[in-house]
Amino acid sequence: MDLLSFNIRKKDSEQAVCGRIGISMSTYNLMQFNAAITYLNALFGEGIPATRKLERTPVFWSWWRIRYVYNNERFLSTGSHSRDEFYQLQTSVNTFPPKCIYSLSQHRLKVFKNHLNQ
Repeated sequence: MDLLSFNIRKKDSEQAVCGRIGISMSTYNLMQFNAAITYLNALFGEGIPATRKLERTPVFWSWWRIRYVYNNERFLSTGSHSRDEFYQLQTSVNTFPPKCIYSLSQHRLKVFKNHLNQ
């Protein structure tokens, strides 16, 4: 998938989720940030150096935005209107590829992005 197609999917899914659960775009963005921090804390534990390091890396945030869009689409396919169910899906720890967490080199990110496009 090219970047333009992805950005269109991202915008469409964001607007659909906001309409479905009745929130503004600014609330959506805050939820996206909070979900990332909750996710990292659940994965590593609160206050763990890996958590603090990852929340400051562009690699993590790039991956997180991609993951968030895919989970938006998964949520929309359920027909749910629950903000709690949406947040629970977004903070689920079982969808994070360990290679991306433990290896943040550009090569690993490229391999990971290629995996997403398959």
